[in-house]
Amino acid sequence: MLTADGKLALFHLTVRPAGPGRWTFQFSP
Repeated sequence: MLTADGKLALFHLTVRPAGPGRWTFQFSP
Protein backbone atom coordinates (compact mmCIF):
# COMPACT_ATOMS: atom_id res chain seq x y z
CA MET A 1 0.00 0.00 0.00
CA LEU A 2 1.19 3.49 -0.80
CA THR A 3 0.82 6.45 1.49
CA ALA A 4 -0.17 9.92 0.33
CA ASP A 5 3.49 10.87 -0.16
CA GLY A 6 4.10 7.78 -2.30
CA LYS A 7 6.04 5.80 0.30
CA LEU A 8 5.42 2.11 0.82
CA ALA A 9 3.73 1.31 4.12
CA LEU A 10 3.48 -2.25 5.37
CA PHE A 11 0.76 -1.22 7.76
CA HIS A 12 -1.30 1.92 7.26
CA LEU A 13 -3.86 3.14 9.77
CA THR A 14 -6.36 5.80 8.75
CA VAL A 15 -8.50 7.54 11.32
CA ARG A 16 -11.03 10.13 10.30
CA PRO A 17 -14.20 11.68 11.71
CA ALA A 18 -17.39 10.02 10.50
CA GLY A 19 -19.87 12.26 12.25
CA PRO A 20 -20.63 13.76 15.67
CA GLY A 21 -18.81 11.57 18.21
CA ARG A 22 -18.09 8.93 15.59
CA TRP A 23 -14.79 7.92 14.04
CA THR A 24 -13.88 5.69 11.14
CA PHE A 25 -10.90 3.35 11.51
CA GLN A 26 -9.44 1.79 8.40
CA PHE A 27 -6.51 -0.60 8.86
CA SER A 28 -5.00 -1.76 5.60
CA PRO A 29 -2.22 -4.35 5.49
